[in-house]
Amino acid sequence: MVGKWVSPNHYTFPLLVKVCADIGSLREGEKAHARVVKFGFESDLFVRNSLIHMYSVCGRIGDARMVFDAGPDWDLVIWNTMIDGYVKNGEVGIARELFDEMNERDVFSWNSMISGYVGIGDMEVAKGLFVRMTTRDVVSWNCMIDGYARIGNVLVARYFFDQMPLRNVVSWNMMLALYVQSKDYNECLRLFDSMIKGGEHGFKNRTGPAGSTEDQCPIRSGSLKKPKN
Repeated sequence: MVGKWVSPNHYTFPLLVKVCADIGSLREGEKAHARVVKFGFESDLFVRNSLIHMYSVCGRIGDARMVFDAGPDWDLVIWNTMIDGYVKNGEVGIARELFDEMNERDVFSWNSMISGYVGIGDMEVAKGLFVRMTTRDVVSWNCMIDGYARIGNVLVARYFFDQMPLRNVVSWNMMLALYVQSKDYNECLRLFDSMIKGGEHGFKNRTGPAGSTEDQCPIRSGSLKKPKN
């Protein structure tokens, strides 16, 4: 494209940087960043968001924060990307500091923080955030089930499962796996029968394909890739 003397625009670089993030190539991502600066797109919100995500995925959270701080303005998406990056790099405390600074939050913001506390096993804080949410989605509920499943608290995990207004296949699978883990095979089979029968809160109400990442707790679905040179 450059060889043909065609100038890139603010749509070009997010696509290029996304590819670098998807393949975990930090070297190519840094080259893309250099071109962003060369062509004067370092202040563009879409470009900055893609760079923050790329550096976070590649484990360079400090570079991601530099991109975040360097911008003249910030939208909700960039805040969410930075917070999610900190969470997935194990920096839950710093993520919480940013979360508390936000003037506006959406369900993704809350889910990212809940998943962070789930990841470090602090279910008291995770539950406190969950209770404060004015709007919850299936990921919010799945995060709580996942968190209590991790610490082996079957009763509380089942309580959240039973309270869900809508379940998906991820919700069911987490509870089934928890019953297997706790060796309660009879309850596992009963739950599986309920899942197959469907009904108001059954298997038919899943909101996406089996295992789709948008239905999972982010801490489980968002694995970090090792950067490639």
